Amino acid sequence: MDQQKKIDITKPGIAFSMKLVENNPFMQWNRIEVDELDEDHCLCHVELRHEQTNPNGLAHGGLLFTMADVAASALARADGRNYSTLDANIHYMRNVKEGVIIAEASMIRRGRTSVLIEVSIRSGEGKELTRVTVTMFCIAPAAK
Repeated sequence: MDQQKKIDITKPGIAFSMKLVENNPFMQWNRIEVDELDEDHCLCHVELRHEQTNPNGLAHGGLLFTMADVAASALARADGRNYSTLDANIHYMRNVKEGVIIAEASMIRRGRTSVLIEVSIRSGEGKELTRVTVTMFCIAPAAK
């Protein structure tokens, strides 16, 4: 994806979230990149590689779930607190064999101890592949 990243790391919560993103070895191995992040929205992408496909040559379901978890985690942590995935509900609707895959996370509710986030994963052409609802639990308060 050739676009300018929209991430304001002068905001402490955003900087905290991006530090965790940059130090996530599994995300790095999968080459998932965060392109946009604020307190209500996160956009990530990956260029599908052969190693990320299933035996049918389609994007592996684990990759699609990982993208949802990455986008939801980055978005949750944009408030400067640390979170862990509590549960997720994933609906696989279609799949792709090549190209860019985009995950877009939107905050549904930010509470005192948990957040509820919806993630839409789509192809580079805009076709929705997967819809995920993620609940994340706050495991550490914001750093002072």
